[in-house]
Amino acid sequence: MPLTLRRSLLACGFAAGLAAVPARAATTPQQAQALADQLQAWLVGTLGADFPPPPHALQVTPQDDGYAVAWPLGLLPGVATEAGSEVSATVRPLDRGRWSIDAIRLPNPMTLTVTAPAGGKASGPVHVTWQVAGQQAEGVLDPSLASPSSLTFRLTGTDLTVDGPRVSQRSHFDAMTVQAGLVPAAVGRADVTEEASGENYSSTQRDQHGEVQLAARSIHASGHLTGLDLARAEAALHAGLHVVSEALALRGTDVHERRDAVLRPAVVAFLRSLRDLTSGGELSETLEALRVVSGEHRVAVDRLGVGTGWKARDGLLSAQVSLVADGVRSPEIPGEFRAYVPRHVLVRPMVAGVSLTAVDDLLNGAAAPAADRPGRLAAALAALFAAGPPSVGIDALEIDLGPAKVRGAGVLVADAPDDLRGQAEVTATGFDALLDQIRADPKLASALPVLATIRLLARPEGDRLIWDITFRHGDLLINGTDITALLGLRHHHHE
Repeated sequence: MPLTLRRSLLACGFAAGLAAVPARAATTPQQAQALADQLQAWLVGTLGADFPPPPHALQVTPQDDGYAVAWPLGLLPGVATEAGSEVSATVRPLDRGRWSIDAIRLPNPMTLTVTAPAGGKASGPVHVTWQVAGQQAEGVLDPSLASPSSLTFRLTGTDLTVDGPRVSQRSHFDAMTVQAGLVPAAVGRADVTEEASGENYSSTQRDQHGEVQLAARSIHASGHLTGLDLARAEAALHAGLHVVSEALALRGTDVHERRDAVLRPAVVAFLRSLRDLTSGGELSETLEALRVVSGEHRVAVDRLGVGTGWKARDGLLSAQVSLVADGVRSPEIPGEFRAYVPRHVLVRPMVAGVSLTAVDDLLNGAAAPAADRPGRLAAALAALFAAGPPSVGIDALEIDLGPAKVRGAGVLVADAPDDLRGQAEVTATGFDALLDQIRADPKLASALPVLATIRLLARPEGDRLIWDITFRHGDLLINGTDITALLGLRHHHHE
């Protein structure tokens, strides 16, 4: 589950706990106990039967015109902590039923032991130590969702150590800021936003294969969920926690049998719970001045970005993934070839028109008994195409190589698993200059015939070269030239 979504589900539940407590100018022990009981009931309902919290796990005491709240981290699934490891905050009632959340403190240092599932790559206990030089956090929460809610964390000098049976990691941030918001949308729904940034990040990871070092001048991550259905949020959280519970229960010699019989259906149930949870969303992360060292290998990237987005509308799902890399360098690239390493690459693949009902059938097939699973999945896949032709493609393609700049986009529609049709357009500037540059370099002579053929197929238009690409019934045409026939690859032709 994306981090933005997990935080949103917890925030919605916490809001429900505060919603039942009246806002008053002064607080008493009786009111503090009422708030503790309400939040405890929320905690029981949120964690569910898989991780029932002990009675009075949340501690609430009156403090001036508000309440001091403490939450032991040991209540988290599969997590053991040292004494005193708790998150604390001060909550105060504001006007119109809103609450301020101030003086939020994370334990410092914080030491956790996380029990990982047996039989996996990270099998065994994992010890986590987290420490910061400074921390500041505050927020405003409107449980009724009549107005926006917000939360901000600012951390300096953050150090994280993770030691497990097969891997250890040390990471550091000079500074980190996280801002999250919950904005009312349609009735029963809210838009969720999160922005996180870090400065001077470094990490060293060691395992049986060696050591990998990462460093970045800055990291920026953002997330946005559109129309989060608050009524479905608790069920989705329960389903996710049930997956955690089943994973932690994998022990002994029956790991593979239990994984197939119990864990697989739990994962499928969780995926089903995400259906219609949001109407769309976007997640992205960008690293500036990234450096990677692994043994004798070294790579530097001026900018590396990854992202994804999705939208569900009228029973159909569309999604895309993006990857951008600028200024890739490595001393391992021979000097004579460095000019031909793309200085900018952007690729954004996409999928659209996927029937959510057909996805449900695929999930049901994945949860079926092993003997029935292949047939169920095959039938669900056939239904996916019968529901309407899904399409895949490249939403955007950009490559800057030497003097050439290539841009493109295209889509491929699947009328059936073996029946594809599609259109694409690729344009380039500076392509002839690139060819001249390659002709003058004997080391690249082998690439010249291919590039020259591509150039012959192009259609000039001003300072651009254009390739219109069509694919239908197994035939490939570029600017009207039948490439399938030219290469002698056609076995039959469909009219």
